[in-house]
Amino acid sequence: MPILAGLIVAEVVVIWLTFGKIHLFGTWNVGMVGLGVNVVVVVGAGLIERALAQRTAATAVPE
Repeated sequence: MPILAGLIVAEVVVIWLTFGKIHLFGTWNVGMVGLGVNVVVVVGAGLIERALAQRTAATAVPE
């Protein structure tokens, strides 16, 4: 799921920067900005997913 979240957020950022005529990052290629956003979101969502899985495993009742 983190990969899908990263892909969606990166696409939204690239579309926003391309068609919005917004120059927040100077002359940087909007694809590179989207890639950076993608990496940040994938790493963050992966860490959250891992933490939630560990919490669930720690509180699970053994059968």
